[in-house]
Amino acid sequence: MSRDSSSSTDRIAWKDFLRLWPHLGRHAGFLTLSGVSMIAFALTTAAYAWLIGPVLRFIFLPPDEAPPVHVPPQVWEWLVQHRDSYPLVLAVMVLGLAAVRGLAQFLKGWSMGIVGQKVQLDIREAIHDRLLAMSPYRLVRMPKGDLSSRFVSDVVMLEFAITNGLSAVIGDTIQIVALLGLALWLDPVMGAISLAILPFSGLLIVWLGRHVRQSHVDAMRSLGKISSSLVQTARGLAVIQAYCAQGAMAMRFGVLNRGYYDVVMRSVVLGSLSSPLMELIAAAALAGTLWYARLRIGSGSLDAEQFVSFFAAVFLMYRPIKSLGGLNNLMNRGLAAARRIFGLLDTPPDHVPEGELVAGPPRLAISLRNVTFSFEGHRVLDGVDLEIPAGRTTALVGASGAGKTTVAALVTRLLHPASGTVLWDDTPVERFTADSIRRQVALVTQDPFLMHDTVRTNVTLGTTDGADEEVRPALKLADAEGFVERLPGGLDEVVADEGSSLSGGERQRICLARAALRDAPVIVLDEATSSLDASSEEAIRKGLDQLASGRTVLVIGHRLSSVRDADAIAVLENGRIVEHGTYAELARPGTAFYALFASQL
Repeated sequence: MSRDSSSSTDRIAWKDFLRLWPHLGRHAGFLTLSGVSMIAFALTTAAYAWLIGPVLRFIFLPPDEAPPVHVPPQVWEWLVQHRDSYPLVLAVMVLGLAAVRGLAQFLKGWSMGIVGQKVQLDIREAIHDRLLAMSPYRLVRMPKGDLSSRFVSDVVMLEFAITNGLSAVIGDTIQIVALLGLALWLDPVMGAISLAILPFSGLLIVWLGRHVRQSHVDAMRSLGKISSSLVQTARGLAVIQAYCAQGAMAMRFGVLNRGYYDVVMRSVVLGSLSSPLMELIAAAALAGTLWYARLRIGSGSLDAEQFVSFFAAVFLMYRPIKSLGGLNNLMNRGLAAARRIFGLLDTPPDHVPEGELVAGPPRLAISLRNVTFSFEGHRVLDGVDLEIPAGRTTALVGASGAGKTTVAALVTRLLHPASGTVLWDDTPVERFTADSIRRQVALVTQDPFLMHDTVRTNVTLGTTDGADEEVRPALKLADAEGFVERLPGGLDEVVADEGSSLSGGERQRICLARAALRDAPVIVLDEATSSLDASSEEAIRKGLDQLASGRTVLVIGHRLSSVRDADAIAVLENGRIVEHGTYAELARPGTAFYALFASQL
């Protein structure tokens, strides 16, 4: 890795770290409590070190000896006068310090645990809100396994780094400062010698951090690919088994799994180097301090008890220094997770432009005027002109990929044209709020969307509270009442993930019932009967006709039966409207419509 790329990586890491502060700052009270607890813990550690020298002198030297240089004479005189009470005094002091340390540790862990969990809560909600703001056409291209990996494992890793890593880094740093201050106070020269470890330790932490952080980013990316592969296997298991592709899928998964192993092992090796290297640096500094102390004690310029307290302070200081080396690995895993999380949060929202007007039911028509739309450099629609008269049924047909679903998305304000205008009556749609237009539309898509919830909840999505007297007429209209009543739980039967416990036709009927319950003035049926067989489609035809009566309907279909009764039919070809007319006008040889439905005609 070059110096430029290393410095760039460090800047990104610091940027990600600083972006966490708004989330942490919301919990300043708990952070303050944690900081006070860390300071109390560090001071008690320094107190332990300070006490060791005077205690040993008091135990082993006669009482008429001069008091230690760092013990107030009044305290020393009191101890000499109450030598018999000394064990009790010592026990009380040790228990008192232990109680303070224990309370400080508890408060630090409790407060940082709250901060970590609340940050995890905030970030998950932020990710979910960003997903809700994305265009479904952008989201469908994102690997689902990688998305769930960022939402679950990356957020957990970031929270763990905050709760355990950040608190330990701050706590260890405070301990180092307190013990180093004690060492410098006891003997400035020896304290300066022990201080020599810090620059080397800092350089080691920075060097390892750069490499470990990148390794963890690569590992998380590989884990996302593994998750995506697992999701694909679960969804396509029937096809995989039917084509005897288990071996190929196992080999493909094995390549991804071994790639993840190699990346993780690289970070494991780098992380494992940290503690022994830090210990070696600490041992070298300690050896130099001992050598210098031997000379000072031999010359009589250093008291033995002073050296004992100093040695205890330095010895205790090297533990948090070594701990910082180990925490470097944890913190870099957290920063790598933060980079992936903020990468998702930085994805620009796909809000369509909107104004302040509130849309009502269309009175004249919904019109597309010279509309052009491109997605990821591909021209999907090219100068489309389409009139959808109010209260009438308009059908839109065309080959797969012609742009029919994009037209439906423009009508429902899920997308906005790159150029041209979509009019709601005579008003451009961007002058209305997007939600007010969407509330006027009931959408049924080709792929039935069902949540892992009850039938009632799936039918009433975004509409009512789901009283039986409201839901059952909608189910009846969609020819779904019969099979729903046969379910063990009826309306309260829990549908499996993505509706897998129901047949394709049953899933689509529930979605049609959802559209019926919405009772919207505009209905968009995007291949709404594609999951139904001919008899099922005929069974709900009357319900669909009843649902469409008096409403503005856009029907997108590949089946002749779904479009032949429309008041007008538009043929879309390569992003352009090439024909427009009634069924009688278009269903004759020589037309694009006839060529499209020749086998059915």
